[in-house]
Amino acid sequence: MAEEHVALTSNGLGVLQFPIGTVENHPLTDHIMGVVVIAWLTRFPIERWGEAWARSGSLSIRFRSHLVNGIELTAIVSAGPESLDVRVVDRAGALCATVTFGRPDDRPPPQATVVIGQGRSNLVATPDELDGAEIAPIEFTFDGGRDLAFTTPLEDGAIWQTRQWAHPTWLASGANALWRSVVEFADVRDWVHSGLDLTFHEPIRHGDDVVLGGVIDELFDGRRNRFAVSTLQATVAGRVVAVLRPTYGYAPISD
Repeated sequence: MAEEHVALTSNGLGVLQFPIGTVENHPLTDHIMGVVVIAWLTRFPIERWGEAWARSGSLSIRFRSHLVNGIELTAIVSAGPESLDVRVVDRAGALCATVTFGRPDDRPPPQATVVIGQGRSNLVATPDELDGAEIAPIEFTFDGGRDLAFTTPLEDGAIWQTRQWAHPTWLASGANALWRSVVEFADVRDWVHSGLDLTFHEPIRHGDDVVLGGVIDELFDGRRNRFAVSTLQATVAGRVVAVLRPTYGYAPISD
């Protein structure tokens, strides 16, 4: 399988922590959120599958190391029959992120189960509290002119801006907002975004009101941290437009 090597320089792109209308945003200094890495890399599935990927593509990304602005990186891209695999490494060859992009898939979306006013919004970051918990949904609006500003320097920026479709990075930041709004961490520094699976079923368009909620359906322990995986539905007017499965570290493991 041939590999393509593409030089990158880490850049936060001005992406906000959370969508406007959800959780208050604060300056990030040099820290680069994991969701920003998605923005650097969507050029590759767009180059392969075009607009179809923006309509109904998928991605599965894992964040391997902390990133700040100005790091020289390389994206190593491998194309398979049904997918694209990308490894992001630094100058020393250390792995920073891995992602698999899946081809467009027009299968029907799941039935919507997210309802505003249901679920919990005061979950303490402990296994007993999180296991199986239904998360109270949040609602926020996509404004193409405002929420796509970060895509201007991207190779695939014109796809999103011309069509006024939400970029995966924006929606992924909505999952961050949901967790930040409903989970009470012993120390917010315990909260670590370690990965995300995301599937689009149709574009989120300018002016759409997005409802995002779901359930925490998996807990596991790593070497240093406890992790939770949730299955989230993003709905617009009652239709499931995307399904997300973020993985977050929520507490350290005590010795």
